[in-house]
Amino acid sequence: MKKRFNQKYIYAAIAVAIFLSAILISSYTLGELVVVETEWIGSNATKTSVRLSSASFSLLTGELKVSHLTVGNPRGYYAHNAVRAKKIYANTRLTSFLRDARVVDKMIISGVVLYYEESKHGNNLELLRDRLHAYFNGSGGKHKGKHKYLIKDVTIDGLTVHWAPQILGGKFITLEIPHLHYAALGSGAGVPVDVIVQDVLNRVIQSAAGKIAGDGQKILGTMTKEGGKAIETLEHLFHH
Repeated sequence: MKKRFNQKYIYAAIAVAIFLSAILISSYTLGELVVVETEWIGSNATKTSVRLSSASFSLLTGELKVSHLTVGNPRGYYAHNAVRAKKIYANTRLTSFLRDARVVDKMIISGVVLYYEESKHGNNLELLRDRLHAYFNGSGGKHKGKHKYLIKDVTIDGLTVHWAPQILGGKFITLEIPHLHYAALGSGAGVPVDVIVQDVLNRVIQSAAGKIAGDGQKILGTMTKEGGKAIETLEHLFHH
């Protein structure tokens, strides 16, 4: 009797081990799928190089973790990358995966670096945004996916903006935005993931543009004023 009782525990332990192993393997596979899909679709949509260092998704907790996202700069601009993000964390509600709209309760994006380069045609970030819009509303429409998402809370923890005004010819002014917070991305019924991405990018561009219009223009004004004085001094020396 005791032997049978022990065997039941052994079988139960084996079943639990197999179940947990299956979850771990599935989680790893889902993480690899996130990397492959993001890089392939992102690169085609932006016409630049989109890379992820790693990604993992837990079927036990619903946590998505992404490391080192980079988005290349369009041809003709100075910086190698237009966007970098050190970490992306999302806490998803697993029960919502059985419904029409998948719910993300919290998303935290940390260590974000933007290279905001101006040209006579606009700027590089708006070009990337326009390419995303054109792709998902054109040939890439089939990659939108059937699922919709609702993100309740998005925090960007640390945003560095390297701004290159056209007048400086490729030289950058660095601006810091310590914290950004956005609430309720997507309607109650949810929206496709491409709409979420474009919405976040739009909000970040607007936040960066606001910082540039304020502190950035002040710094640029000081630089051009001091540069003008230096030129006047040199002209005065050479004149004499």
